[in-house]
Amino acid sequence: MINPSASGWIDKFFIKQEFKKEHLFLDTGTFYKKTRATGFIYGHIISFETPMLVDTKGWVQNEIPKVALLNTLYGVYGLMTQDEDPNNFIKKALYFYDDLHPQGFNLFKKVLPNGSPSLNLEKIIDTRVQTNVDIINKNFSHIVTNALLFIDILAFGQYLRNGKIPEKYLKKLKKL
Repeated sequence: MINPSASGWIDKFFIKQEFKKEHLFLDTGTFYKKTRATGFIYGHIISFETPMLVDTKGWVQNEIPKVALLNTLYGVYGLMTQDEDPNNFIKKALYFYDDLHPQGFNLFKKVLPNGSPSLNLEKIIDTRVQTNVDIINKNFSHIVTNALLFIDILAFGQYLRNGKIPEKYLKKLKKL
């Protein structure tokens, strides 16, 4: 069992899941239908599209969206590249988030220099997933906020397709 609040959970996730070529999506229609069925698109995750069952018993509110974001990012990575290697995925995801939040975004500057790539991605995912647990976020429903995580998936797909996030695409996303 993994603990998405403990350091090293991404490595444990990929070791336990043992993704192979046959687990990769072959078309966007299937990817979308399977992702929609998990509830990720709506911000209310009810399952994961993984080879092995993910036991969420005892998890706190922000842990499920963390795993769902990681898994869905990995799903779109596999769809776009047909590469199942988690290490290649982690590197691409880090490049993506660096491109998404260039030089001026201090949080990622603080996060990225230290630790292994998977630990850096854990820190980024932690900042992307929001809950209404703390006082600042109580005004916004975590479901609505986490539904916006699908924008990360769409932008990552564009990044993988184009090698960067097109400027027009970024401007449109920022308007949302």
